[in-house]
Amino acid sequence: MSEFNYRKSSYSDDREECVEIATNVPHAIAIRDSKDPGGPILRLAPAAWTLFRNAVTEGQFAGGHRRKVQRPALSVPTEVGAVVTTH
Repeated sequence: MSEFNYRKSSYSDDREECVEIATNVPHAIAIRDSKDPGGPILRLAPAAWTLFRNAVTEGQFAGGHRRKVQRPALSVPTEVGAVVTTH
């Protein structure tokens, strides 16, 4: 497997919400916590990443200091795929 080259998400801040993503490996998007680079990696197929990104953008996961929005549950078709791996 090719090595992922991570970059910090432009939506991350320096204190709490720190996420890094890698898009350099074909057919895979890798996501990890920048504070724990040796920890688990969430690998998504590009279609699953698009569904997740759209859900976040639309506020389907709004919580904490944000206003909660009633939305239907996120449905991810099984063929898009998601895998959590550890080092």
